[in-house]
Amino acid sequence: MVAPKLMFSMATIMYAKMDEINIVLADLVAQEKLSYKESQNFLDFAYELVLDGYNDEEITKIVRTEINHELENK
Repeated sequence: MVAPKLMFSMATIMYAKMDEINIVLADLVAQEKLSYKESQNFLDFAYELVLDGYNDEEITKIVRTEINHELENK
């Protein structure tokens, strides 16, 4: 079992890395360019990248590329 303090630290790191992605996704949902479900899928993907050890810049670039690809296909 993971200690609560470690879990809190992991969550804090993950949320700090996700600020920009959260803002982008919230804006796209508000503009009705993405559904809530689609934005949640991108958020899950971004969290997986955090857990895989990607840095902020890489995560932002990868997720933005995927978002743009999705929007182009709509």
